[in-house]
Amino acid sequence: MKDFKLKDLDIINELDKFGSQLSATQISRNLNIPARTIRYRLNKLKEKNLLNPAFVFMHERKLGLGEEILILEENHKSQSDILSILNSSPTFYWHAHTYGKYNGFLVHSIFDQSNPDANNRIISEMEKKNLVKDHEIFQMIDYYHKSMNYKKYMPSSGWLMNWDEWFDTIDNQDVITKIKQTDLSKSSLLVDFDYKDIMLLQQLSIDGTSTLQQLGNILNLSKTQIRRRIINLKKKNIIKVVKPIFSPIPKDQMLYLYCFIETGKFKEEFINHIFQIPFSFMFIFESDNRFCIRLNISRGDMIFFINGFDLLKKYIESYFIQFIFENPNTRNPEIYELYDKDRNKWEIDIDQLILKIKKK
Repeated sequence: MKDFKLKDLDIINELDKFGSQLSATQISRNLNIPARTIRYRLNKLKEKNLLNPAFVFMHERKLGLGEEILILEENHKSQSDILSILNSSPTFYWHAHTYGKYNGFLVHSIFDQSNPDANNRIISEMEKKNLVKDHEIFQMIDYYHKSMNYKKYMPSSGWLMNWDEWFDTIDNQDVITKIKQTDLSKSSLLVDFDYKDIMLLQQLSIDGTSTLQQLGNILNLSKTQIRRRIINLKKKNIIKVVKPIFSPIPKDQMLYLYCFIETGKFKEEFINHIFQIPFSFMFIFESDNRFCIRLNISRGDMIFFINGFDLLKKYIESYFIQFIFENPNTRNPEIYELYDKDRNKWEIDIDQLILKIKKK
């Protein structure tokens, strides 16, 4: 039984369109629903852990902190050793078993951009010790978060998606144009920042609903100073967007797909069509023609997506898909503690980790 109603989706859709700071009174005017009902419905969704009303999407690459997705083909006899390595370093902030082209682990890893070969060095040592047989590294240069289409989901019946008509209509033109115009050369340009910015990002990653007053009390800054810093971080595209995170699919029915794709001359056609699917997903750039689509999907809908994806193959040069069964975590706020405020640099020491691998 679903723990939400159609009016809940309408309310969340308003937050998604206009921002998490939209008041219940403003939503009430838009939807003609009493404000007290809106506050009640939102509180119920939060209590049931169905809704994070304000998740802050960040991209710290311009602060010198890079991120890569590592896909490791494990030596099955070495699974416990690999887990020991992955659990011993804060740079591997999330990992899960994966199945597909590579059977082993899919890992999200951060690194200091002044040391861009860090993960290559680590994996090379793992291969020398026969812990890993093969691997792929996908660098996250930039990304776009696509929200679910709340108008195409019914609590009683699921997605209102006719896969046979997927290619007949091109909606979301504004978003598609933005994706096509993304200038990746600007995504890696380092910007000026200080330790207070790092602390602010850490607090926003802990709780995106924090008020200016609460943030000011923690950082010993005025509300005006906090507001200016947030505006500045948004202008630099370090704070990308604040969105409600809601999933109508029970966790025991959820599947997570990572689709790694290389396009050729049909890049625009591919982007046009992939953005028509109603699910929420992350569209991650490695280059102008290499992407990763991280998609949360119900196991029942997976077959429809895979069949529909077959229609896209004519626009793709190459691809592979990795499946995982665990929800990809967001970054642990503790990663911001890797920034040394006295030396004004990221302190990510991989030498001790490599030494540990050599001892395996």
